[in-house]
Amino acid sequence: MVNIALASRISFSRKSLFFGVILIISITTSIIFFADVEAREHYSHWIISLSASVTAVLAISILFQQKRYQGLIERADLALAIALGLSLSAEILWAIYEIILDVVPPVPSFADILSLCAYASLGYYVYSTYFRYYRQFHFSYVPMIAAIIVSAIFLTYIIIQTLNLADLSSIRGITIFSVIIAYPILDAIIIVPSFLIVANYRKEPHWFTPWLFKSAGIFLVAISDSWFALFVVTSMTNELWPSTMIFAAHNVIIAAGLLWYVVASAARANSNHTNLNESFEENNSQQKYGLNKPEINSKKVSNTPNYVIFITLTSLAVLSIVLIAINLSPSLISIWSEGQELNILVSSENRVGTHEDSETGNTVNIGALLPLSGVRASSGTSTEAALERAVEDVNEYFSHTNSSIRFNLVVQDTTSNPAISLEKLKLLAENGIRIVIGPATSANVEAIKDYADKNDIIIMSHSSTAPSLAVAGDNIFRFVPNDLEQAKVIAKEMWNQGIRIVVPLWRNDIYGHELMQGVRNEFQKLGGKFDENSDNIGYAPRTGQLAASLHRINFIMWDNTLKTIEKKVTSALSNHSQEQIGVFMVSLDEVTPLLIQAYNHPILSKVRWFGSDGTALNEKLIKNPESALFAVNTSFNSPIFSLQYGNQEKLDELLEEIRSRVHVTPSPYSAVAYDAFWVAALAENVTMLKEGNHTSREMVDGLKKAIVDSANSYFGVTGNTSLNAVGDRANGQYDYWKVVAKDVGGTAPTFSWNRMTDK
Repeated sequence: MVNIALASRISFSRKSLFFGVILIISITTSIIFFADVEAREHYSHWIISLSASVTAVLAISILFQQKRYQGLIERADLALAIALGLSLSAEILWAIYEIILDVVPPVPSFADILSLCAYASLGYYVYSTYFRYYRQFHFSYVPMIAAIIVSAIFLTYIIIQTLNLADLSSIRGITIFSVIIAYPILDAIIIVPSFLIVANYRKEPHWFTPWLFKSAGIFLVAISDSWFALFVVTSMTNELWPSTMIFAAHNVIIAAGLLWYVVASAARANSNHTNLNESFEENNSQQKYGLNKPEINSKKVSNTPNYVIFITLTSLAVLSIVLIAINLSPSLISIWSEGQELNILVSSENRVGTHEDSETGNTVNIGALLPLSGVRASSGTSTEAALERAVEDVNEYFSHTNSSIRFNLVVQDTTSNPAISLEKLKLLAENGIRIVIGPATSANVEAIKDYADKNDIIIMSHSSTAPSLAVAGDNIFRFVPNDLEQAKVIAKEMWNQGIRIVVPLWRNDIYGHELMQGVRNEFQKLGGKFDENSDNIGYAPRTGQLAASLHRINFIMWDNTLKTIEKKVTSALSNHSQEQIGVFMVSLDEVTPLLIQAYNHPILSKVRWFGSDGTALNEKLIKNPESALFAVNTSFNSPIFSLQYGNQEKLDELLEEIRSRVHVTPSPYSAVAYDAFWVAALAENVTMLKEGNHTSREMVDGLKKAIVDSANSYFGVTGNTSLNAVGDRANGQYDYWKVVAKDVGGTAPTFSWNRMTDK
């Protein structure tokens, strides 16, 4: 019989194991949770890969131990090691697709094959383990029946929900549905035995610990997959990262069970006793509660597992922190710097502006609301880089003019979400910032307009274009022309290309709705026709990580919208030639998943497609072969504000620097933001010299006047920045861009955006 002293010591060791698991899970999930939104996907893949690597190594080490001390390898443990190795390989492949290549994996991808094979091995492991312990402990039938019923109901619900959204009219649609639904089916298969092992943990002896942890980890895999399917398919959330937190936790829990096994079996081996996997097929009367385990020399083993487990878990935690800190260092520096800036603002909160008197002079903090994540993220990072360069150039300019004024930039991520934009503006306002560059979209500007007007905050948007936001005397200045001009350009282009009937597809927010209506009005003036029943084709804009992601389940969620467009195009083809029909879409970064899915609707490829400034020069569109091929096949082209009429030499230098910093083709609007910052700095310099004893209202009015005067006299990288009576850019032309394919020596073509003409 195992002596009482040893049992108590092992019990303490298990508590240490639980503590270590909780500690590491807290660290890894906190990193994902607190990371910037745009960085969560990167950190999630990195953390899961790290934890999966540790788990796979531990599983393989157990096989070596068994071979060394027993002369044979347990089949269940071999199956688990294979499953963990395959899962690790699949995760690495997915990370390469999504993070490095930034493309949609093929369906099915090699990663899917590896992952599904891993499920087969996991299934063998959990069922063989369950039946082994069922014979040993005689688990109750009640939890088993309940688990089977709940699992079956949930699986049926997921299949029905996914089936309602799936497109089964094409081979690819059937393939996507099959691959997506395969995961919850396999989860349902392994979730029952895993749950039963975990649910019966109170009945087990201490040597049952590794199987308890491993089963709990496998159970979390099923929960994570099922949670994702439930919440995403039912549109209860647009986020992916909570599911990745559970995936990361499952690896840690399995690793804990494997670590206990390694340490305990090593201790027994050192004591020349039987391994943990000794046979369960001995006399039932001797093994009812596992008390036939040979007594272990407590002097040799009692403290060793404690210290080894603690040191190992602590080392893993420290290693995780160090490696993750290396990856997070740019973000940590950014957060620290932002904290320093906000501390400066707090010290001067009794002042109207954000001026700080220091030994080096006066420092002014200008805010920026940028979409670093979400459906406008494609332009957010390049705009941030442009503003950083603007800060450098502006400060250098004032240094050369012997002025004491200097500028800082405080950036907040709007996540392309209007509600978040308002929250972030309030945060900037609480710290005294009175000029803000951005937000990027009209929906975000609309959300913050009332607050900005009432709280004397000046908004200088670099890409908002909705006509209804052109209001004289408010605090909104926009450094691009509004969409009345763009609507004329788009309508004329479609008419000149022979289009006579248009099927519209637009995001149903202020930007999409007003631009679509503007194009409709202008196109009808030319004699063209919009689809008579097109008012129901506007789609609700999504927010969150999934909104414009390349996750395959996102394609299913877009398919109902595309089916409606397909019906409209089919109807139009019955009365018009395909050369006369065009689809006009107003969207943002969701253009890529939309076109990827549209590629699998042959009817949609028969007509030409036209976009707007929200789709022009989108990088993901040309990186993904399906969306790029669809764009080429449909002559997809989009206009965007032209940069051909500014300081070309300076512009080329700026765009090249942005490209080197963020490794993407810069959005033209990033150059507009650069000029907007210059105008803001020049206006602040003027008002600082004149403020004196004026009231807050007088100073804000003076700052607004200074902005208009500075904009009207400034000639920047984008040209003349003069503003009209409502605060929008007075002048501007548009370039038309289209996607073209380039053959590379007989290999797969590459794609790029080529400028057509200026309008």
